[in-house]
Amino acid sequence: MKKLKRLISGLLAVSMVFSMSACGKSSSSDAGVSPGNTSETKASSAPDVVTELSILVTGDNTPPADNSVLKEIEAKTNVRLKVTYASAGDVTSKLNTLIAAKTLPDIFRTGSISTAENLKKNGMVADLTEYIKNAPSIQSELGKILTDNPLNKDGKIYALFNAETSYAQNMNIRTDWLKKVGMEMPTDLDSLYNVLYAFTFKDPDGNGKNDTIGLGASIVATWNNFTSILGSYGIPASSNGLRPYQLEDGTVTTGMKNKNFLDAIKYFRKLYQAGVMDPDFATIPAMDSYGKLWNGKVGAFDFQCAGPTNNWMPARYTEKPVPTFDFAEIKGPTGVAAQGKQYPSYIPTTLVSSTCKNPAAAVRVLDFLMSEEGNCLMNLGIEGKHFNWVDKAAGTYKMIAPYDDSTTNRNDGVFVYADFLKPKVTTERRTLNEQSKKGVEMANAMCTIDWPYIYTSFKAETTYGKNLSTIEKEVFCQLISSKGDVEKEYKEAIARWEAEGGLDWEKDATAAYKSQQ
Repeated sequence: MKKLKRLISGLLAVSMVFSMSACGKSSSSDAGVSPGNTSETKASSAPDVVTELSILVTGDNTPPADNSVLKEIEAKTNVRLKVTYASAGDVTSKLNTLIAAKTLPDIFRTGSISTAENLKKNGMVADLTEYIKNAPSIQSELGKILTDNPLNKDGKIYALFNAETSYAQNMNIRTDWLKKVGMEMPTDLDSLYNVLYAFTFKDPDGNGKNDTIGLGASIVATWNNFTSILGSYGIPASSNGLRPYQLEDGTVTTGMKNKNFLDAIKYFRKLYQAGVMDPDFATIPAMDSYGKLWNGKVGAFDFQCAGPTNNWMPARYTEKPVPTFDFAEIKGPTGVAAQGKQYPSYIPTTLVSSTCKNPAAAVRVLDFLMSEEGNCLMNLGIEGKHFNWVDKAAGTYKMIAPYDDSTTNRNDGVFVYADFLKPKVTTERRTLNEQSKKGVEMANAMCTIDWPYIYTSFKAETTYGKNLSTIEKEVFCQLISSKGDVEKEYKEAIARWEAEGGLDWEKDATAAYKSQQ
């Protein structure tokens, strides 16, 4: 019992993050989709007896249990999935409750290597080695890096993860608003401020009211909306927060100690105090923040370009005609527009519980999800029901009414499970329109900032990691919105971070990073 309590305590201290891809799907899209279909043969050789497995899914959509996508998964794998849904904010407590009750779902994910390793050490994760041999999609997509995952370094396979790397961010700018206020695409921090000011105070929507916001932003769920500006100061960030920073003496520490962090705060503070960024950025839920963009109240939005210019286009937007966007490269004191380098990510980590009565069936489902066919089902639904190919070789398609409406689409399971286990090249990426594909290339080219990527678990992360991440978020919000002495408050914030486990975190993080090298 003490062992279980220690495990639960550790899990409560670890952030569990499920990557959020850009929401929604458009009515048509352009890109290339190769015709491979590895899952059909495998599905046909699956057992005739249907197995029921439980799975924990994170997301804001909770379609009926008999939705068409789940039925199709069952038809392809002979596995009926019993889904438990949890929002991003509730998933940690939900999983901890399941652990305490000894009712772990058969398939679930964690957002931390430390969490996954704790589960493994306590015998709560299934050994999948023998089943992976019959999982061609997993083998082809993850290949040699499958055994690089810290959980898999003992010669056995316990953990799976996305083969796809995360989207980098773009500063999405409304070009129709630029035209209305007579301005050009911003290229640096000064011109970005001027554009945001005009978007806020020069009536870009032409309704005669002072009801628009230059920069939309929310930090409640992710840090995505702050990545481009932080990057212009040479500070890498991700959806989870600030990337670690390495001091000149080799110490790995919080990104708050980046030599340019305070300057970046002063710029955000300038935007906030001028009223040109969303004043509710610290408290507004992500979906409500998206809504301000969809409803024509926001002119600039730092996010994965696949959202604003592809997946949300045109169905999510209420304006007629729909807004138009392009992407700004914002140069800062470093003289370049940049973001953190992208490395293979072992989180979110997908696990099968040791209490799962049929791990072979669980792997069969996961292999299907990682296949091209399975990923297409997750993203677009069933051909002939939810969508039709316009030109499959070219990757163009059209959603079928009533599923051309994203709400109806999701209610039947489309896109709800798309983040769970991704191949290198997802259907979403294959079917992006040309503008979004160029935006992805543009964002990827900006991923040039080195940072100490730690994938090895360490004690201080388990003990203090969640609290320290919370401190970073609180400090970020406080320093931006405060009217006090920002330099004094910054020093106090660093002292707080160090006093609440930060110094131990630095010691353990530095050792973990050195051990990887």
